[in-house]
Amino acid sequence: MALSAWVELSLSSQSVSGNYSDVYAKFIAKTTNNTHNDNNKSGYIKVNGSHYTSTHKLPKTSTTILWSGTIRVYHNSNGAGSVSVSGGYEASVGGYSTITASNSLTLPTIPRVSDLSVNKSSVPADGSTTVT
Repeated sequence: MALSAWVELSLSSQSVSGNYSDVYAKFIAKTTNNTHNDNNKSGYIKVNGSHYTSTHKLPKTSTTILWSGTIRVYHNSNGAGSVSVSGGYEASVGGYSTITASNSLTLPTIPRVSDLSVNKSSVPADGSTTVT
């Protein structure tokens, strides 16, 4: 059996006010000449330290999405963000082995406001005006 796997990542959306990105991730396996019954083997994916599991069947010759989902990634205080994803699948080829794949994505920086200032000369000097 030939078994290969890969992880695909794509940016779905960004929230400026929430300082996060939603990333769509897929862990995909491809089999060719599968002569073993790999039904209901365990698959997993790790996203920035979080672990998700799933069980899938791999037909004799097929490309199968073992896991897919949207991941919310919070950016740093400066607006920079990235995500790392790895996945694995337990395959029975002369015993058990695990095939793995990984990918990472640097996200577009979300603009942050650093400082706010008021030109004091534009505020009336009557003592009763409040600037917020």
